[in-house]
Amino acid sequence: MRNKKINVALAGGVNVLLSPWTFIINRKLKMLTPENMMKPFDVNATGHLNGEGAGLVLLKRLSDAIKDNDHIYGVMSGISVQHGGKSMYLTAPNPNSHREVIHSAYEEAGITPNDIDYIEAQGTADPMTDKMELAVYNSIFENRSGNPVTIGTIKGNMGHLGSASGITALIKAILTLKNNCIPKVLNFEQINWNNDEDGPLSCEICNETKSWIPRSINGVKKKRRIGIHNFGYGGVNGHIVLDEYAIPNMQSEKIGINILPISARTEKQLHEYVNKLLNYIKIQEYKLYDINEIRLPSLLYTLQTGKEPLKYRIAIVANNLNEFISKLELLLINKQSKSIFKSNLNISEGQFTSLNEIELLAEKWVQGKDVDWLSFYPNEKPAKIPLPSYAFEKALHVLSGYKSIQQANSSVNKINNTSSLKKNVINRLIQIYCDCTNLDYSHIDPLQSLDQYGIDSILITNMNERFSHIFGDLPKTLLFEFQTLDQLADYFLTKFEKQCMKWTNTKAELEERTLKNDNERMIKQKSDKKKENEPIAIIGISGRYPKAKNLKEYYKNLENGRNCITEIPANRWSLENFYEANKDKALKKRNSYGKWGGFLDNHDCFDPLFFNISPLEAINMDPQERQFLEVCWETLEDAGYSPEELVNKFDRDVGVFVGITKTGYELYGPDLWRSGETLHPRTSFGSVANRVSYVLNLGGPCMPIDTMCSSSLTAIHEACEHLLRDECKMAFAGGVNLYMHPSNFVELSSLQMLSTDGKCKSFGEGGNGFVPGEGVGAILLKRLSDALEDNDHIYGVIKGTSINHGGKTNGYTVPSPNAQADLVKKALDKAGLMANHLSCIEAHGTGTELGDPIEVAGLTKAFERDTQEKGFCSLGSVKTNIGHLEAAAGIAGVTKLVLQLYHKKLFPTLYAETPNSNINFAKTPFKIQNELETWNQRLETNSTGQKIELPRIGGISSFGAGGSNAHVIIEEYITTKIMRSNSGPYLILLSAKEEDVLCKKVDQLLSYLQEELTRDDSLESIAYTLQVGRKAMEFRLGFIVETREELIDKLHMFLSNKNTNNASHIYFGNVKNNKEGMSNFSNDEDFPSLIKTWLEKRKISSLAKLWVNGTSIDWNLLYIEEKPLRISLPTYPFNKERYNLPTPETKEQIELEKYEDLLDGLIEGSVSVDEALELVDIYGLR
Repeated sequence: MRNKKINVALAGGVNVLLSPWTFIINRKLKMLTPENMMKPFDVNATGHLNGEGAGLVLLKRLSDAIKDNDHIYGVMSGISVQHGGKSMYLTAPNPNSHREVIHSAYEEAGITPNDIDYIEAQGTADPMTDKMELAVYNSIFENRSGNPVTIGTIKGNMGHLGSASGITALIKAILTLKNNCIPKVLNFEQINWNNDEDGPLSCEICNETKSWIPRSINGVKKKRRIGIHNFGYGGVNGHIVLDEYAIPNMQSEKIGINILPISARTEKQLHEYVNKLLNYIKIQEYKLYDINEIRLPSLLYTLQTGKEPLKYRIAIVANNLNEFISKLELLLINKQSKSIFKSNLNISEGQFTSLNEIELLAEKWVQGKDVDWLSFYPNEKPAKIPLPSYAFEKALHVLSGYKSIQQANSSVNKINNTSSLKKNVINRLIQIYCDCTNLDYSHIDPLQSLDQYGIDSILITNMNERFSHIFGDLPKTLLFEFQTLDQLADYFLTKFEKQCMKWTNTKAELEERTLKNDNERMIKQKSDKKKENEPIAIIGISGRYPKAKNLKEYYKNLENGRNCITEIPANRWSLENFYEANKDKALKKRNSYGKWGGFLDNHDCFDPLFFNISPLEAINMDPQERQFLEVCWETLEDAGYSPEELVNKFDRDVGVFVGITKTGYELYGPDLWRSGETLHPRTSFGSVANRVSYVLNLGGPCMPIDTMCSSSLTAIHEACEHLLRDECKMAFAGGVNLYMHPSNFVELSSLQMLSTDGKCKSFGEGGNGFVPGEGVGAILLKRLSDALEDNDHIYGVIKGTSINHGGKTNGYTVPSPNAQADLVKKALDKAGLMANHLSCIEAHGTGTELGDPIEVAGLTKAFERDTQEKGFCSLGSVKTNIGHLEAAAGIAGVTKLVLQLYHKKLFPTLYAETPNSNINFAKTPFKIQNELETWNQRLETNSTGQKIELPRIGGISSFGAGGSNAHVIIEEYITTKIMRSNSGPYLILLSAKEEDVLCKKVDQLLSYLQEELTRDDSLESIAYTLQVGRKAMEFRLGFIVETREELIDKLHMFLSNKNTNNASHIYFGNVKNNKEGMSNFSNDEDFPSLIKTWLEKRKISSLAKLWVNGTSIDWNLLYIEEKPLRISLPTYPFNKERYNLPTPETKEQIELEKYEDLLDGLIEGSVSVDEALELVDIYGLR
């Protein structure tokens, strides 16, 4: 809306509790209170209660709303949303992120904390979270002048409404302003704050409902402002500044025409609406909205122009409000009166002759004629006012048989340029942590998040007690605000420098402090330079698709025109009592007439321990969440970045956008519980996105997107828009789609969307539906200028994106060719391209008799705006190969197009040798891509008459079943940079979490060198990418080489005999085993300067020895003048262990295999007895 891409928007949320799953998960997470009330911010709070609700607001730019005489409830002057990144654990809030998001909203609104009068808070009634939230407000408002800010929350009244909690808080805030009073926080008695321990509080809880009348300062009415704060499980935080809007004194309004029209779908609803309107006027319900009196011109104008005319109608003609009220009352008792007109489709034209002009118009309107009401208001229009909404029929719609109970320090060396005082403080902090945990000192890394070692409320309490003996009273939320010992040391040095010197027996010294000032960082001015039309670079990509565990296999399948469709695998569910070949019988029996799909081979495989996720939690997680997490990690590595670089180089300003629509995993819960299992399978769209931000410690926007089949392409659009608005520096975008329950197929079958023969015949004759497909994919995006500056590997450039909706068509699932044409034209305009610049369209193409012709009609209409040329643009759809991936269809199409651009080939579309007879391709700009071809560049004649080659450009379309459309245009990237050919030697680094995985990485690199790399001048880029673009893990390996052949030989040498003879320049180390020895070096104050000197002198052999033993090294310092290009290299080979929900048949086998693994480990000595017993508990084998 700010970019003027839309003019009006509906925004809100809904939360309905339809199964016990939400309660079970919340109880398992110890979030629910055992009481029948919530006590927000109270010292005796024990958790929250779930609540239901739905709410919406209609948004418009303020200038437009004023111009259109709209009724304005309030003004949102500042909005900020971000992810908290990695906290102590997934559900723990990050106080720093909360402060940042509040300051950002205030900065956008152009205000300071002094301008806020009231905070509508989250207040979840969790003691620790409430205290953290109060601590955030305390720090925000601690320097506030005047009265303390008032804190309130609606959750004591109606519980926690989950996805509707934010809109509920906003509506309460609006009503608070309109009714000039602040409701009290229900069930609040004593605040969860101790002034002696926590310090004085700069805000107060509203413990009694109080009047809130606007104040005047020097005769000027002060605008009231509310801050609305909301945060979610998983880390997304949001804050809105809501300003009071003073309704101007209205000039005398004129009635355009004195007809009061009312309509409804049924006579009963018509009667109910009349009753609602009468009550609204007579008992003055309008005063709830700060309207002192009903003005007749506004009442008539709003009813005439602000309501949809429906079948059953009445129209009343009268001269004043009281007369209208009297006639409405007569209608309620079914009495007729002059100038009351009702729908009567049998009336004859002759009966109109006795009526005056206004009455004649009223009579015509009730008989179904259109009336141009606006023509009666040629100049000034009355103000619109809020009136009762439609009287919906309250019919019960429930599933048959539904029941409400149906079924959630070697490490200090990493801190360069650190003062001796800080080192001493860190050493003391490590000692305290080790005393409280019984961990060995040498195992603690001050830069590592404490959750890696284990942290809970008991440990936090013990450490807080130790700190209080040294520094006095401290906030109890310290270990939520600072997640590493290094950060904690910075805090203590900033606040308590003298105490730190005394504590560590360190003498005073002159030193430069490099600590960031939190407040300065949060209020710094953001660049308001707009980059609305800058291209977006694709710098990383990964995916898994049917019969393709990676993009290399995906490319081969598409190049060869492979059909990747199979019958439903036996390990998903049985076809017995599920499949019925006869379509009519299948619909009657609630079976599926489709038994084919494109399935992932290892959909249930995962490497949870790589992400520090327990096996038990992994089983409960929807495989869609697991798959997307691994693919995002692969995408990051493919781009040549490490998680640490996202934090250090990009300040965590990275977004995550994922398309996802499928549920079903949670449906297995009830059967598991009945069999005595304690598992809680769950699907959470928000968690799919949040998990990525949490694991990678990202702080940018983070959101799941469900627009049905256009979800992942819409996610890419949203990522691009956020980048263009400078709301993040990089963004992951993609989608995931798995069929986890047979109900998914049965639902598609009931809608008659499935193909009857297991073939998706996009644009081919005989297509009668699609074949479901699975897949997961992601791309990493960055503004092109930034990607060029950072020497990124660029796969292609997104030139333009567009989304829209088809509006009301002939049916909910019927597409609109006009909307699709507008969509493509808008994307072309945004890209600055003509349609004839495109030479390939990766179409939606669901293989239906009418859907495909509608798509071609829309594309043709869009292209014919710019060109009348026929048959020049390739048209295809990957759905013929892998099926319709629904939420992941867009990312599958984008990946196909990127691969075509990269390899300069056009892949064949299957089953379209005989085109759909409803499409006359000879009259369109398109030709079906039936075979593999070289993708040649199009030629264009320039202004001088010369033929010039255009870059290869393609478009991708995705259309959601409910009307949400998306289109993306991608252009090939032709690099102008020449890969440097500096002479060696080169330092090649590899690492992994396990030694056998390290060997797999060696094997991966070997294959890459032998199959894909043929030149030595890429070795520097390989070395640089592996140095800075991979997370350094426990088992490490380094090689010093001059040529490709030498590297191949040394990789072979390591695999054959693990030779790590330094004379061969092969270095191997286990960080865990060498920590204690390395601590002797790291504690030497000259150690950081020694490393810096070695980097300057390129002593890579000495540096390699340090690195493989655990020393952290900034490899960028090896490349002072110019950094090499980052390149795409093999990504981490995750362990492929199956994490399936147990069945009686599989449970015994799974337990047997795990027992065998543990016994093998005990015999080999790789697992201790204590570790084996711990794993028995983790696996649930006791």
